[in-house]
Amino acid sequence: MLTEEQKRKAVYALLPTVEDLERAHAFNLHKQAVKGMELYGLPYRVYLDYLKYWDNNDMPYEERVTYVMINPCYPDEGYPLDKVRVVTPDDLDMSNVPRNDKGCIEILPFEDICTLKTSVQNEIIHTIEPLRKWKILDDNWKRYFSHFLVGYDFESFTEFDFSGCTGKMTPEDLGLLQKLYARVLAEYEERTLDDYLTEEPTTTEERQRKYTDKPYRILWDKDTIEEREHLTEQLGIEPSYTDEEYEVVFGSGNVPYL
Repeated sequence: MLTEEQKRKAVYALLPTVEDLERAHAFNLHKQAVKGMELYGLPYRVYLDYLKYWDNNDMPYEERVTYVMINPCYPDEGYPLDKVRVVTPDDLDMSNVPRNDKGCIEILPFEDICTLKTSVQNEIIHTIEPLRKWKILDDNWKRYFSHFLVGYDFESFTEFDFSGCTGKMTPEDLGLLQKLYARVLAEYEERTLDDYLTEEPTTTEERQRKYTDKPYRILWDKDTIEEREHLTEQLGIEPSYTDEEYEVVFGSGNVPYL
């Protein structure tokens, strides 16, 4: 049997080091940046630099939140709360959610395991599509995103610089992307379109409260909230739910902006 001192040392040995936490954080930024091309048309290197800038920015929080962060509705603050779909637990596909022998869900948080039913996803896509002012690399996209490209030499970009991956792109595809983004940047520097954004737009906390970067909200019913309270209590987390509460959850990974 371990002594108390041996137990203490064993616990400390299992704790993550500062280096472990830094590596995990860097990997999280990498995973976000890999999605830059798919979600926003921004090359991996460009989006990673953007994420690192705000991650390391020492600007006071009160000033930082006045800037509109990149989101699916950029340069707007996000999806208007009064226009996104409100869904209920009945709209969730919970067929793969683990439960114990008493029928209770065993894993939290819900957003890591719940996805929307396909029919509901399609309805939401139809609802949010008009809220997006651009499609990747169209003229509106160029107006809103070109300023992020300034300072990069795209003709020297590698496959990894564009995608965050290697071995998936042909030399022809790489050459096409190099020329395409170099041309978009040149057009911006020559201001070939009216109303280019030249810097990140600003907003206010009051305006931000009217938007969300998620395309829907879920209204938990009383029974579901009570179940969540029970689970959080088991985990030693202080529950803080009301009878009816809006809770944002993530959607299926099968749809880029759901």
